[in-house]
Amino acid sequence: MNRAILSSAIEGAVSSYEYKFEEVPKSLYPCILRYYPAVTLIEPEFLRMEGRKHGKITYSVTLHLDRNGAKLSSEERKQTLATMEQELVEIFLRLSKHQRIAGVEDLIIEPQPQLDNHGALSLVATAEVVTVF
Repeated sequence: MNRAILSSAIEGAVSSYEYKFEEVPKSLYPCILRYYPAVTLIEPEFLRMEGRKHGKITYSVTLHLDRNGAKLSSEERKQTLATMEQELVEIFLRLSKHQRIAGVEDLIIEPQPQLDNHGALSLVATAEVVTVF
Protein backbone atom coordinates (compact mmCIF):
# COMPACT_ATOMS: atom_id res chain seq x y z
CA MET A 1 0.00 0.00 0.00
CA ASN A 2 2.75 2.49 0.91
CA ARG A 3 4.62 1.73 -2.32
CA ALA A 4 1.55 2.62 -4.40
CA ILE A 5 1.03 5.82 -2.42
CA LEU A 6 4.70 6.72 -2.86
CA SER A 7 4.62 6.12 -6.62
CA SER A 8 1.44 8.16 -6.92
CA ALA A 9 2.95 10.99 -4.86
CA ILE A 10 6.04 11.06 -7.08
CA GLU A 11 3.90 11.13 -10.21
CA GLY A 12 1.92 14.00 -8.69
CA ALA A 13 5.09 15.93 -7.83
CA VAL A 14 6.32 15.52 -11.41
CA SER A 15 2.97 16.39 -13.03
CA SER A 16 3.43 20.16 -12.92
CA TYR A 17 6.52 19.88 -15.11
CA GLU A 18 6.52 19.01 -18.80
CA TYR A 19 8.10 15.59 -18.29
CA LYS A 20 6.57 12.33 -19.45
CA PHE A 21 6.39 10.06 -16.37
CA GLU A 22 7.11 6.35 -16.47
CA GLU A 23 7.76 3.78 -13.73
CA VAL A 24 9.84 0.71 -14.57
CA PRO A 25 11.28 -2.24 -12.65
CA LYS A 26 15.01 -2.05 -11.95
CA SER A 27 15.61 -5.06 -14.21
CA LEU A 28 14.22 -3.19 -17.24
CA TYR A 29 16.34 -0.05 -16.87
CA PRO A 30 17.93 1.36 -18.95
CA CYS A 31 14.94 1.40 -21.20
CA ILE A 32 14.36 3.08 -24.54
CA LEU A 33 12.86 6.50 -24.07
CA ARG A 34 10.01 7.24 -26.40
CA TYR A 35 9.55 10.86 -25.37
CA TYR A 36 11.71 13.75 -24.24
CA PRO A 37 11.69 15.23 -21.70
CA ALA A 38 11.12 12.18 -19.51
CA VAL A 39 11.17 11.17 -15.85
CA THR A 40 11.74 7.49 -15.18
CA LEU A 41 11.04 6.19 -11.70
CA ILE A 42 12.86 2.96 -10.92
CA GLU A 43 10.49 0.87 -8.83
CA PRO A 44 11.09 2.00 -5.18
CA GLU A 45 13.18 -0.43 -3.13
CA PHE A 46 12.00 -1.36 0.39
CA LEU A 47 14.78 -0.61 2.88
CA ARG A 48 13.35 -0.88 6.37
CA MET A 49 10.21 -0.69 8.51
CA GLU A 50 9.60 0.60 12.03
CA GLY A 51 6.42 -0.14 13.99
CA ARG A 52 3.56 -2.61 13.64
CA LYS A 53 0.14 -1.02 13.28
CA HIS A 54 1.49 2.51 12.95
CA GLY A 55 5.00 3.36 11.90
CA LYS A 56 7.35 4.17 9.05
CA ILE A 57 8.58 2.41 5.94
CA THR A 58 11.71 3.72 4.24
CA TYR A 59 12.21 3.26 0.51
CA SER A 60 15.16 3.95 -1.75
CA VAL A 61 13.87 6.07 -4.63
CA THR A 62 15.73 6.60 -7.91
CA LEU A 63 14.52 9.11 -10.51
CA HIS A 64 16.10 9.59 -13.92
CA LEU A 65 15.48 12.93 -15.63
CA ASP A 66 16.22 13.07 -19.37
CA ARG A 67 16.06 15.85 -21.95
CA ASN A 68 17.05 15.97 -25.59
CA GLY A 69 20.27 17.95 -25.86
CA ALA A 70 21.47 17.10 -29.37
CA LYS A 71 21.29 20.61 -30.82
CA LEU A 72 22.34 22.56 -27.73
CA SER A 73 25.59 24.48 -27.47
CA SER A 74 27.95 23.79 -24.59
CA GLU A 75 26.61 26.77 -22.64
CA GLU A 76 22.99 25.79 -23.29
CA ARG A 77 23.76 22.25 -22.09
CA LYS A 78 25.20 23.61 -18.83
CA GLN A 79 22.16 25.84 -18.30
CA THR A 80 19.74 23.01 -19.09
CA LEU A 81 21.52 20.68 -16.64
CA ALA A 82 21.32 23.38 -13.95
CA THR A 83 17.59 23.78 -14.63
CA MET A 84 17.07 20.02 -14.48
CA GLU A 85 18.91 19.84 -11.16
CA GLN A 86 16.70 22.58 -9.72
CA GLU A 87 13.60 20.77 -10.97
CA LEU A 88 14.72 17.56 -9.24
CA VAL A 89 15.23 19.44 -5.98
CA GLU A 90 11.75 20.96 -6.31
CA ILE A 91 10.20 17.55 -7.09
CA PHE A 92 11.65 16.06 -3.90
CA LEU A 93 10.61 19.14 -1.88
CA ARG A 94 7.04 18.69 -3.13
CA LEU A 95 7.24 15.02 -2.31
CA SER A 96 8.29 15.79 1.28
CA LYS A 97 5.10 17.86 1.75
CA HIS A 98 2.79 14.91 0.94
CA GLN A 99 0.62 13.91 3.92
CA ARG A 100 1.84 10.29 3.93
CA ILE A 101 5.54 11.13 3.59
CA ALA A 102 7.51 11.90 6.74
CA GLY A 103 10.65 13.02 4.95
CA VAL A 104 13.18 12.83 2.17
CA GLU A 105 16.72 12.04 3.29
CA ASP A 106 20.15 11.80 1.67
CA LEU A 107 19.20 13.27 -1.72
CA ILE A 108 22.01 12.83 -4.24
CA ILE A 109 21.83 14.23 -7.79
CA GLU A 110 24.45 13.18 -10.33
CA PRO A 111 24.89 13.43 -14.09
CA GLN A 112 24.36 10.16 -15.90
CA PRO A 113 26.32 8.99 -18.93
CA GLN A 114 24.42 9.27 -22.20
CA LEU A 115 22.17 6.29 -22.83
CA ASP A 116 21.59 7.05 -26.49
CA ASN A 117 23.37 8.47 -29.54
CA HIS A 118 21.24 11.60 -29.64
CA GLY A 119 23.07 13.74 -27.09
CA ALA A 120 20.52 13.30 -24.32
CA LEU A 121 21.07 15.15 -21.07
CA SER A 122 20.50 12.91 -18.09
CA LEU A 123 20.53 13.33 -14.31
CA VAL A 124 19.87 10.65 -11.73
CA ALA A 125 18.56 11.45 -8.26
CA THR A 126 18.55 8.96 -5.39
CA ALA A 127 17.06 9.50 -1.96
CA GLU A 128 15.63 7.65 0.99
CA VAL A 129 11.93 8.48 1.35
CA VAL A 130 10.24 7.77 4.67
CA THR A 131 6.51 7.00 4.43
CA VAL A 132 4.07 6.66 7.32
CA PHE A 133 1.34 4.08 7.86
